[in-house]
Amino acid sequence: MKTLSSIDRMLKQVVCLLALAALPFAAAQAAITYCGTGLQTQTLFAGQTTNAGTVTVGNDANNLYVTFTTTGGWELQKTHLHIGDTLTPIPVNKAGNPVIGNFKYQTPHSPRVTTYTYTIAKRDLSLDTNQSVVIAAHAEVVKVDASGNVIASETGWASGTRFTDRGSWATYFSYIWQDCVADKLVETKTETAFAYGAEEGACFLDLDLDNNGTGDFNR
Repeated sequence: MKTLSSIDRMLKQVVCLLALAALPFAAAQAAITYCGTGLQTQTLFAGQTTNAGTVTVGNDANNLYVTFTTTGGWELQKTHLHIGDTLTPIPVNKAGNPVIGNFKYQTPHSPRVTTYTYTIAKRDLSLDTNQSVVIAAHAEVVKVDASGNVIASETGWASGTRFTDRGSWATYFSYIWQDCVADKLVETKTETAFAYGAEEGACFLDLDLDNNGTGDFNR
């Protein structure tokens, strides 16, 4: 028959194992370290005048990140994104209005989401002589009430300069690739630490998965 102390020990091991299982998820959720001045933020306008959220852009040494985020009950139903060194690569019709169906990056969101990030490798970008790109970011957004019912549906664009003076109100904006200064980067080491109190603080050292009487991490 197991004593109370042995049951407590087993429970403590289970808690520690659950914590270990969560570590990969925590690592996957680690924040991106952006270079230079950090994020550039554009307003995501729905129906030309309604603030429905933001489109943020930033880069690290290897990738460009473009994130659509909605607020105020708005949700993303589909997103479109095209990036070029100038306006020329962005697909437009004869009138100069963008053809979102031909945008390089596009994603339907089912179920709908309130945030979505495109990650684009630097090697896939064409930067101009000023290390900048032109970005057209479009979204199909819907607004829902407290019960989840759709009460509005709009076209959304990240704020910027209009493609044309007349017709479509579609817009684009520029982003300058930010340098990552090597001498400012700090090398870090990762350690796992838990502070549950004096009794539980050494729980990893106490783990005895092979039941030989010696902690597996304290040999």
